[in-house]
Amino acid sequence: MEHLRSITGDIPLSSLTAQHTDLYKVKRLQAAILPASINLEIRAIRSALNYALRWKLIDQNPFSGVKQLPIPDKAPAYFQRDDFVRLVSLIKEPWLKEIVLFAVSTGMRRSEITNLTWDRVDLVRRVVTVESSQTFQVKAGKKRTIPLSDLAMDLLSKKTSEGPASLVFTLDGGAIRANWLTHAFKKYVRRANVDDTLKFHSLRASFASWLVIEGIDIFAVSK
Repeated sequence: MEHLRSITGDIPLSSLTAQHTDLYKVKRLQAAILPASINLEIRAIRSALNYALRWKLIDQNPFSGVKQLPIPDKAPAYFQRDDFVRLVSLIKEPWLKEIVLFAVSTGMRRSEITNLTWDRVDLVRRVVTVESSQTFQVKAGKKRTIPLSDLAMDLLSKKTSEGPASLVFTLDGGAIRANWLTHAFKKYVRRANVDDTLKFHSLRASFASWLVIEGIDIFAVSK
């Protein structure tokens, strides 16, 4: 809202028009702000003005229906195998090493792994089911079944279940927070002296990329 006011001046909310929305995008681009960041800002302003609309402070929201700035497609970064081996060799914390290996073996998202419970694991059929629960929402709400490789099976077979609803991956008996995982993983990315743009989500990209490199059909990988 401060960025908006610096562009429009301190005018009443009711004086905002569609012209101001276009001007906002132009000025922020001129300030060398990334299109993805500008899109995020626009969504935030639109959300704020929706409250003003509901409170009858304005008659319409000029940021409604504003087109997002196009973002060029960029191939997701993934680990080269040698870089990944070096990274894993540096990890000292067992809980982190387990999660990193499991992530690259299954292609599961960070939140899916940290919220995985034993009732979603079937070691007999060698599959994990990813689906929403009362405490966790799967992205796009889509349920899917993931086959387990020998490495993933080995990791799970060595762990102890405290009940069907208990978490598979824990730290000191408790849930693993997303920021802990992100911070700990990034620390080792830097220690391994690999591409600094690589992040935890890059393990998911690595899973997919390595399969394609091995000749697995890309449609099967996407499924």
